[in-house]
Amino acid sequence: MESSNALRAFEAMLEQAAPARASEPGWLAEARHAGLEAFRLQGIPTTGHEEWRSTPLAALAATAFAPAPTSAGPAPTAVGPLAGLGGNRVEIINGAPILPDGRRQGAGSSTFLLSAATPEEQAAVMRRLGRTHSLNSHPFAALNLALHGDALVIHVTADATEPLHIRHCALPSDRPFATAVRVLVVAEPNARAALVETFEGPAGGAYLTNAVIEFWLGDGAAVEHCRIQVEGADATHLSLSHAMVGRDSRFASTNISLGAALARYDGNASMVGSGGECTLNGVYVAAGTQLIDNHTYIDHAVAHCQSHELYKGVLADRSRGVFNGKILVREDAQKTDAKQTNQVLLLSGDAQIHTKPQLEIFADDVRCTHGATIGRLDADALFYLRARGILAEQAHTMLVAAFAGDVIERIADETLRGVVDALVRDALRAGLT
Repeated sequence: MESSNALRAFEAMLEQAAPARASEPGWLAEARHAGLEAFRLQGIPTTGHEEWRSTPLAALAATAFAPAPTSAGPAPTAVGPLAGLGGNRVEIINGAPILPDGRRQGAGSSTFLLSAATPEEQAAVMRRLGRTHSLNSHPFAALNLALHGDALVIHVTADATEPLHIRHCALPSDRPFATAVRVLVVAEPNARAALVETFEGPAGGAYLTNAVIEFWLGDGAAVEHCRIQVEGADATHLSLSHAMVGRDSRFASTNISLGAALARYDGNASMVGSGGECTLNGVYVAAGTQLIDNHTYIDHAVAHCQSHELYKGVLADRSRGVFNGKILVREDAQKTDAKQTNQVLLLSGDAQIHTKPQLEIFADDVRCTHGATIGRLDADALFYLRARGILAEQAHTMLVAAFAGDVIERIADETLRGVVDALVRDALRAGLT
């Protein structure tokens, strides 16, 4: 593996963190070592790697990232539509979860830092942390396992009556820095929970967010997950989410990607229990020279499961988008019902989309569809609105907002739906001016 500024920086971060980790349990040290070896084996991907061929990381590889600065105080107050988010909030500032006394008890859920876990909780985490996916399938998830600080664990035992909001916030710094955040969500059988993740950062200044969240859903559990990425204009955002969907359980995730210079999100799910249902939806809006890459992967391993995907993108100026969605239906996964759709609006002749929907089916009694459509705004619809006295810019915004609204209106929580709608409309207005 060739060396680079970023690789040397990551190695230095590991060496710097080693003394503080000397007291960690043996199983965690082994997991970190496995993650580091997997990352060393894979290295930073180039466009020669099939899964990264449309996402150049040369600028990242050339950056000598520093460890994230230690926060000297609370994160800035959220502004704009994000200020409307309520719920039980945990802030992660520059990659470090802020949780006084290491834990918080809520109605139907318990949130704690791994360092504050009881022996029984440690044993439960040990069985799950880093176990949803192969370390050789994603180099930055492997690096995250090696580099992350104190993991945040959310244990849902019953119906969590209040949504949990995890606010990832990067603070300004005078040099590029990197964060690695690991979150684990365990939903016990028949439990219900709603989780919102927001990723925010300064408008100027380069930094790297490397985030991994893993979900384990017990039989009959239901988890709704919404992630909103509005990182700073010079940020690089690399994140992975993976859900293990148990018998008769339901997992629904909505990915809103609006910020960062380069953003790559891998949204994955494994259907491991009969009768499970998974929904992966997303909206991405890019302008200028932004690159937003969405990869999804749903593994149907057992029979009688459903999965639904609807991703919609809006690309303006010289921005680029990537959608690579794969559905795997294994031999034993009979009676699978899976649907995947990617639709993209190109608002400029210079905008580009690379879309690759995929089905890999080894069962013979299934109902699976996938497809992608790429186009521009309907000229007749624009003419209709203009003929009724609506200004051109307003007509554009109305039509594009209606296009994205098909995903937004599927968000169950009314308050969250309003926040997302306002954020997307703000992004659309900025991209159309």
